Amino acid sequence: MKKNITSFLVFFFISISSTGQTSHMILVGGNTDIFSPNYLLINAGDTVKFHNIGGYHNVNGTQITYPNNPISFEGPSAGVPWSSNWSMSIVFDSVGNYDYQCDPHVGMGMVGQIIVQPRPDCNGIVNGTSVTDSCGICQQAYIYNFVTHVATFINDTNGLILGPTELLVFPGSAGDPFWNSSCLDCNGIANGTSITDSCGVCQQAYIYNYITHTVTFLNDTNGVVFGPTEILVLPGDPGDSYWNANCSDCNGFVNGTSITDSCGVCQQAYIYNYITHVITFLNDTNGVVLDPTEILVMPGDPGNPYWNSSCGYVDCNGIANGTSVIDSCGTCQQAYIYNYISHTVTFLNDTNGLVLGPTEMLVMPGDAGDTYWNSNCKDCNGIVNGLAMVDDCGVCQSALIYNYVTHVATPITDTTGYVFGPTEMLVMPNSSSNPNWNSSCTIDCNGIINGPAITDSCGVCHLAYIYNYTIHAVTYINDTTGLTLAWNELLYFPGQTTSPNWNSCTIDCNGIVNGLAMVDD
Repeated sequence: MKKNITSFLVFFFISISSTGQTSHMILVGGNTDIFSPNYLLINAGDTVKFHNIGGYHNVNGTQITYPNNPISFEGPSAGVPWSSNWSMSIVFDSVGNYDYQCDPHVGMGMVGQIIVQPRPDCNGIVNGTSVTDSCGICQQAYIYNFVTHVATFINDTNGLILGPTELLVFPGSAGDPFWNSSCLDCNGIANGTSITDSCGVCQQAYIYNYITHTVTFLNDTNGVVFGPTEILVLPGDPGDSYWNANCSDCNGFVNGTSITDSCGVCQQAYIYNYITHVITFLNDTNGVVLDPTEILVMPGDPGNPYWNSSCGYVDCNGIANGTSVIDSCGTCQQAYIYNYISHTVTFLNDTNGLVLGPTEMLVMPGDAGDTYWNSNCKDCNGIVNGLAMVDDCGVCQSALIYNYVTHVATPITDTTGYVFGPTEMLVMPNSSSNPNWNSSCTIDCNGIINGPAITDSCGVCHLAYIYNYTIHAVTYINDTTGLTLAWNELLYFPGQTTSPNWNSCTIDCNGIVNGLAMVDD
């Protein structure tokens, strides 16, 4: 029975992995004079344990015996009998090949070899750059192109050459958005306990002491030890007084629509029927379905006559509790009655006592159907306070965002809230750098857009002119836009019959300008 156990142990090999490093066992001796296994491939930082299971043996891996070993090792320790059930452990931190032997039995072939290779990263790449984050996700290094915004993941940085618009981002660096991205709570804590409530507020777990009534907020519960008078309250627990505490409206409804106006009055949203003029107040808009003749009026909407109505409000038109509102162009816009049969508009100071006819509808300032709203500051592209301009050719030209690295031009309606990249610049429509400006019309030889000037055969640019046949005066003009002739004036366009200096250079008898032909005798 002992022999069977020993034979089993001779071929038994154990590997134990802990925190990325592995422990290995080599059995020494037994029924035969061998190391089992006698060849072992491990990673740097792994531990190897030698255990004598029978016989008179040692382990000799000294550099005296094997000069090429990166370090020396031997066992058992001094004073320990070689025939005892000894064991020893060695951590191999240095990469390389380690040879060893049993001195008494080296002639019988009792030798072994351990090869230590560089430890692979969590992605399985030797000398790789990947690291496991706090979420347990193996994160790779990557190249980020800050012009194209493309991320290229890499296994290692051997031979890496970055382009002029590229950055190398290592796992866990400050600029790595992937690090811990799969397990961050709303408070930014990896594997934290915080949760966003229905109000959109990030709520933390906390410890509540029910004797002192003190609250201690927590990022996570790792290692938390509770006192005898303390309880843990997680976000959203029935006893969590903070949960959804920030989104009850002034009317007392969670996520309700009521708002307190400047007069201190809690104003509700309501449904307005513009045919029957019936108003139905709402606590919230969940499940609301509007009929064809109904509109939803929220508290504070420009068309809400109740808003600030109790505090002597004077609108921009100077009317107490009036309905006029200033639009984004700075223009005071009035409410009006629109007759959708006759298409007439009747402007109003207020809606007090208003009775609409069967073909009339009330249009409040800023309503979706208000054609006057922001009409005074729309650019040629229809954008309020936009950047577009009409060029001299009559074409509406947009401003451009020009990337001087990729040479891509992107039209932009306005720059509100736009954040320019490091390689971007704004090109206004009429900028000299804008190739589209005046690109669709003709520029005459005098440099005038759609001008009447023409170059003759001599290469001379001739202008159109007005000839006064009473005083015999000539007035040259660049273009004829808005031109009005007096009774004694004539308009002459450039040409052979109208321009006295037309083709004033020499034309030979062959009809060639500055030619060489002559008429003989």
